[in-house]
Amino acid sequence: MLLLFASALSVQAQFNFVTNNGAITITAYTGPGGAVVIPAITNGLPVVSIGSNAFSGAAVTNVTIPESIVSIGDYAFEASSLTNVTIPASVTSIGVAPFDNCLGLTAINVSASNPAYVSVGGVLFNSNQTALIEYPVGNLASSYAIPDTVTRIGVNAFNVSLGRHFGNLTNVVIGNSVTNIGDLAFYQCGLLTSVKIPASVTSIGDGAFYSHLISQTAAYFEGNAPSTDAGIGENVFPSWTFVYYLPGTTGWGAWFPAYSSTPTALWNPQVQTGNASFGVRSNQFGFNVIGTTNIPVVIEAATNPAGSGWVPLQSCTLTNGSIYFSDPAWTNFSARFYRFNWP
Repeated sequence: MLLLFASALSVQAQFNFVTNNGAITITAYTGPGGAVVIPAITNGLPVVSIGSNAFSGAAVTNVTIPESIVSIGDYAFEASSLTNVTIPASVTSIGVAPFDNCLGLTAINVSASNPAYVSVGGVLFNSNQTALIEYPVGNLASSYAIPDTVTRIGVNAFNVSLGRHFGNLTNVVIGNSVTNIGDLAFYQCGLLTSVKIPASVTSIGDGAFYSHLISQTAAYFEGNAPSTDAGIGENVFPSWTFVYYLPGTTGWGAWFPAYSSTPTALWNPQVQTGNASFGVRSNQFGFNVIGTTNIPVVIEAATNPAGSGWVPLQSCTLTNGSIYFSDPAWTNFSARFYRFNWP
């Protein structure tokens, strides 16, 4: 009995907590780290909540969360050493970016019976996948396509703000149902070279794509410029990012937004068909492409324009506003169609 009692005291001593209405909230972890089991009961009272920043910076590598827990607070495990975590079925409330900057965490797991949240490919969503809550920054994938079910990307959802680590994402495609991108959603994802933003997006938060690394190069908008009245934040992109927009869209000026230092350019590649460059020349088919100076273009080809078999043939930049493209393999096909795409 004495040994059991001493063990219980040792576990209890690893946590600071407060009591409210007969239930306990953990406010801080003070233990040595490693694998940690959060008790379901302390001092005869249920442990129902992990408070904001409770495990922030802790050397915890694995945490067992009991079924008594119903809420996890903002940044609860921020910058901890977590490599493994499972959110139990009992948790029905999760705050902002609870696993922010957990560089060793490759997947955020959720119990299959949880009614409020779900894990898809290790990414944390609400149950109907309309909100992307957090992407595990230890996942070293270079690209990620946000599902079309998502309408909101949460605050700090992809944030990697430790100076020694800037995330591995180089390409992000945002689904066509997203309307809101939260503050700092992709903050310090400094390896991003391509971000595609659908016409559905009307609100982008402060610093959503900001980075201190000079490698982020292009943001492609499919629709009208989001209105500043709808909530366009400060420093959405670094000043060295180029924002590209399509012909026929409205609200665009020389900068995005108008008060920032992020330049914009009309993305408008076109084929010149009325000159000598167009058609079969020296056993190859080719044409001139013209458009805004220095816009990036990928030229793709397919045998069926309505199908999914489009393949990239050439990536280029319209230096001085034009480039000549030729396809020496055109005779290998009974029909060959071409189109322009973003990188």
